[in-house]
Amino acid sequence: MITAGLATIPERMATLPFVIHSLLTQVDRLVICANGYIPAAQIFRDKKITLFSKQDYGDAGKFITIDNIKDIYFSCDDDIIYPKNYVSEMLKALNKYGNKTVITLHGATIKTPMRSFYKQKLTYHCKSNLLKDVHVNIPGTGVSCFDNSIVHLKFSDIYKSQQKNMADIHFAIKCQKDNIPIICRRHHKDWLQLCNNIGYNIYDYYHRTDYPQTKLVNNFDFKIF
Repeated sequence: MITAGLATIPERMATLPFVIHSLLTQVDRLVICANGYIPAAQIFRDKKITLFSKQDYGDAGKFITIDNIKDIYFSCDDDIIYPKNYVSEMLKALNKYGNKTVITLHGATIKTPMRSFYKQKLTYHCKSNLLKDVHVNIPGTGVSCFDNSIVHLKFSDIYKSQQKNMADIHFAIKCQKDNIPIICRRHHKDWLQLCNNIGYNIYDYYHRTDYPQTKLVNNFDFKIF
């Protein structure tokens, strides 16, 4: 079974149906965590959709059911419209590496200790061309997939109430602890469609004041596997 999960916020209600539609035909189950609000019911009529809406988990909400997942999981974002062949192509990449890696389309490489997480990381952006697969040590959890029978990710690995909206870093730390490679898959800059309309953005909020992220990564000696 292939499961996808995403977290969403009220500001993105207008584009959420398009994001949902782009994923539904490609997965067996879509888990949506509506952070701190109850969205319009008609959006969630499809039997593939499971909705959680009681608490604001930040970006960790995309992993809210991960403890129960024993096979393929796609972590997604609520501001990306995914192409029709997204799942099939990402699975090819996962299979290429024997299902023993995390595959992402938006990765970064860091070397610790560092002075600024956002200013010093080397990013391979999902909206830039990438001609070949690259090993990274920070995944972009809005465009990633993995086999959880191998990765064994738990919600407690990602959700830290005092460190919200750091899912990418917490996932990276899990991979560092367990020696799990992260591969940023080769891609064309126009393969994904970003919804540029809206709302709160973690990068915009933190990139000038990234002390919490920098402090967190500096607790570990980040390597490339």
